[in-house]
Amino acid sequence: VSLAGVGLRTVVLRGYDDEAHRFRALLERLPEYGLSDQLMALIREPLTGLPVSIRRVIARCVQSPHEFQDVNDLARATGVTRRTFDRWMEIVGVSAKSLVKISRAVRAYHLMRDPGYRLSDVARKVGYQETRLFARHVQQVTGLVPSSLRRQLEPDEFIARLGERLRSTDVEV
Repeated sequence: VSLAGVGLRTVVLRGYDDEAHRFRALLERLPEYGLSDQLMALIREPLTGLPVSIRRVIARCVQSPHEFQDVNDLARATGVTRRTFDRWMEIVGVSAKSLVKISRAVRAYHLMRDPGYRLSDVARKVGYQETRLFARHVQQVTGLVPSSLRRQLEPDEFIARLGERLRSTDVEV
């Protein structure tokens, strides 16, 4: 708990977590964390006006988007009503609905960079029941279908595009 309080996300326990398959899985997730950190850096300044409880839930959504299906889940996790949550997000100019979709897209992008994953596998891992809905959301937030996204955008360009979409008050994705 003390380590988490200073921002440490992962601890590997000798004799438990250092087993080969667990350690390999941890190392494979590190680039995903980097993408999530880049997205948080893009929206960190606008979020400073939010209560700490809401900022923490937003950070959790960006890091673990599969935990949140929609804005109602975000509001519930913060302990405020949906309307109050929406008001706070309007004040800072960040679309809550887009936040959920974009957070999932970041995780999906990381998984799609591995050619071993089929799009249906990626959709399931990021919390979509249907591949078609996943593809539609990815296209809404990036402007590209998942198969094109997989080949066309480099990570920095991808994050910059998502950051613009997330901060855009006139575009709801």
